[in-house]
Amino acid sequence: VRENVIRLRRIRDRLRSKLVFRGNSSSEFSWMSQALFLLSWHGLYRTPRRFLSIGVKPSLPVLAVATAVPGVEIYMVDIWDGLQGNYWETPQGITEILHHKKAMHRGYIRFVNGDIRTALSRLKESFVGDCNFDLVFVRCDLLEDAFSQMDEIFNVINSGGAVILAGVPSCGFDRLWRHIRKQFPDMVSVRCGSHSAGMFLNGSPNRRSDELRVGQACRSRSP
Repeated sequence: VRENVIRLRRIRDRLRSKLVFRGNSSSEFSWMSQALFLLSWHGLYRTPRRFLSIGVKPSLPVLAVATAVPGVEIYMVDIWDGLQGNYWETPQGITEILHHKKAMHRGYIRFVNGDIRTALSRLKESFVGDCNFDLVFVRCDLLEDAFSQMDEIFNVINSGGAVILAGVPSCGFDRLWRHIRKQFPDMVSVRCGSHSAGMFLNGSPNRRSDELRVGQACRSRSP
């Protein structure tokens, strides 16, 4: 456990330095930094086999999971056609980053293009077998109505898996949690101090232990 905590902090600090370098706003830095910690924590302690990122840019959340779990399958949903600007936010650039010696990712990678609102449905239709995930990351600030899709997202989470949200609108986390705990009673919520990032764990057998570990770098509480 101690080795994992040390590794987790190293991953977090490395990725946070990249956020500062890229000149992100203070509010975005806050919730993205907390989301990176949650993603790294889940990668190290739960070792997800299949990861879905809804809203990829910047690519740091994907890098956080790949660094923690080099063999994870990664599915990335965003609008990739006609993308201009930073090469490292294109499919080619992200693939190059993931294969870099510091990440050493060696799992399957798939880019899903088009309307984010319909991407999960299209992805499920293209799957051979069950379309389930152990970890899902959602950038709520990129969706017109992120909460309208949450039931569909939570229905594809495996037992022990997690949904991690970032860029949650003001008061949105509490509203979503009230809805989620009625529909999915086995879910456990962990919210960061900014209230703009948080995690829902599906059937956490070690709830108190999990909250304590997450709280080492991200203030948390369950409403």
